[in-house]
Amino acid sequence: MVIVFVVTVVVYLLLLLFMLQMQTTFLIQATYMRLEFETFTIPAASLSIFDMIAVLVLIPIMDHGVYPLVSYCSISFTPLRRIGVGMLLVSASVIVAGVVEIQRRNTWIDGGFCMQTVFGETRNASSVNVFWQIPQFVLIGVSEVLTVVTGMQILYLTTLTIEYLLGVLGIRDNWQNNFRDKG
Repeated sequence: MVIVFVVTVVVYLLLLLFMLQMQTTFLIQATYMRLEFETFTIPAASLSIFDMIAVLVLIPIMDHGVYPLVSYCSISFTPLRRIGVGMLLVSASVIVAGVVEIQRRNTWIDGGFCMQTVFGETRNASSVNVFWQIPQFVLIGVSEVLTVVTGMQILYLTTLTIEYLLGVLGIRDNWQNNFRDKG
């Protein structure tokens, strides 16, 4: 049980660092894509809303639809397998971002560019629409549902198990007394 706890914490921290780096890279990529349209301008950092929407929509769908269906089909979709699938989806998100970047750069080299002001600087950006980034943000949202939510469930259950074992062994009360105010 302790091994699962340690593995989950390490995977969770690595995933968090990986996702933070990806968000920054995706933001830089967006600043070199077309953000200005005829009637409106998209802020470069606003596309992360699709990540949040994917998480909010998919958590109930996964909990009340997909996981029970997978269980009904007698497929063992353990928490560590969920985390593994989530990691694969994060990798797919990076691959999609790479494909978008190749297309953005090729379009810019072929003369498809526009001048726009981003963060107070005038930039020579590609004419590729910034909405091509939506799939990579959705993939991040799906991977968060599979990895982060599952990781938190494992940590919660592990904490409850450790608390129960400490109570059975009679260590919990002494442990809690060490942190109480003695004044």
